[in-house]
Amino acid sequence: RNEALLGLTVLISALQKANLAYNMIDLAVLLMNAPALLELETKLQKIPGAIHSPELKSFQLFMDKFRYRDPQTGKVDLSLNKLKDTFGGVGGRLYMFGQGNFGSVLNTYRPDVELFEAIKTNKIIYVALPTMGKNETASSFGKLVIGDLRTAVSWLQALPPNERPNPPFMAFMDECGSYAVEALSRIFEQSRSASICLIPAIQTL
Repeated sequence: RNEALLGLTVLISALQKANLAYNMIDLAVLLMNAPALLELETKLQKIPGAIHSPELKSFQLFMDKFRYRDPQTGKVDLSLNKLKDTFGGVGGRLYMFGQGNFGSVLNTYRPDVELFEAIKTNKIIYVALPTMGKNETASSFGKLVIGDLRTAVSWLQALPPNERPNPPFMAFMDECGSYAVEALSRIFEQSRSASICLIPAIQTL
């Protein structure tokens, strides 16, 4: 899990440094495709000012863990098997987000919904999770939404009190047990100061 988090952090930093937009499928491909990683490294090396950047150095250190020298040709390449062993599960989950109805929402480079801006302008966002049909993917997506809410709360806390939602913004979390994680408790501790009202609804222990 820590390895996957490190890999995603390094990849996203490299994509941002290269000024490249990305979606779920792009991240899945990068985590499971050696040529795509090598192409990103090449693009980073061609960007003026990026050659000595911490993003490129971190990316190359990350890549070094998967490099090997072919004993027959002497060519240095990336081990696809080692990539899949390390990130196959994460890449597979991201790929699921990029397919079907999930993909129609998430495979965009210009998202229509920005949670922080929606809260500031008092808009309504309704997220329907298909927990009956795709329980595991739906649960993971719910955790992503909660993660975004945590980030939005932290940004709201940084605003002057007169710029925070008034009246408080309500976040109603139905079937909360389907996507609740231990980190959810931190939002309950911090959201009041951001003027966010949280209402979790559960039906079973």
